[in-house]
Amino acid sequence: MKKFCILSLLSGLFLSSVFSQEAVYSGGAGNFLKRIEYNIRYSGITLIDLETGEQIPEYNLNGKSRLGKVLLPDFNAPVEYSIDSDAEFRGTPSAIRIVKGPPETAPYVLEVKYITNWREVSSELEEKYPTRSMSYGGLPTYEEVARHNREMYQKRDEERYGLYKVETLAFPVRDLGDRLYEKTVSLIEGYGAKDMSGKVMHGHSVAFRCVVGDEVWTLSLSSISEGKALQMSDLFRQIIEDAMKGEKFDEWKYVRMQK
Repeated sequence: MKKFCILSLLSGLFLSSVFSQEAVYSGGAGNFLKRIEYNIRYSGITLIDLETGEQIPEYNLNGKSRLGKVLLPDFNAPVEYSIDSDAEFRGTPSAIRIVKGPPETAPYVLEVKYITNWREVSSELEEKYPTRSMSYGGLPTYEEVARHNREMYQKRDEERYGLYKVETLAFPVRDLGDRLYEKTVSLIEGYGAKDMSGKVMHGHSVAFRCVVGDEVWTLSLSSISEGKALQMSDLFRQIIEDAMKGEKFDEWKYVRMQK
């Protein structure tokens, strides 16, 4: 367990700089949210690692969904991709992040993360908090059924994230790390309403994240339509699927897919 102490209490307010824009479309293309924030939170408290004497940064995780925080906790990696809903993703909610690797092996490590028990958790909570349906005769009433079901869904949602178990698969990478970083930065920086279309390709929401200097950039999409976002999402999904199948990791396969 990492030991730390509080070095000082700084005066001042929590600094947050957020640029966001959101576009909602009635044609079925969903919405997007693009935000730029400080990567490190300045809460007024400095934490020091007692073993190394180094300052422990407090990362700003505000841009992550609840599921994103389960899959990608603790810090913001240079590159992150996550499916931010419990919609079925060919078996399980999953994510990718790229972190710095040990110099003696490779400059980066690509981590594939996935929830191993999400079906079991869903079944357990459905049994624990059952919903009701309308019956003939008007009892219970529509309002009573709707209120009961909202309460059950809320209770399920409150518990599910604490029950999830996350598995991590790690692969050393070289050129793939740089390329995915450049592509992710370019995607988020250039994305706008022009990239949304009325044709929804995937029925779940995703988030692309990257660290640029002192900032963390996030692009959240409620659905994936055509264009670069779809291409990037498909690439990340392919990496996840291959890793979960236990196939030999070949980073050049994914480098070639970007050309």
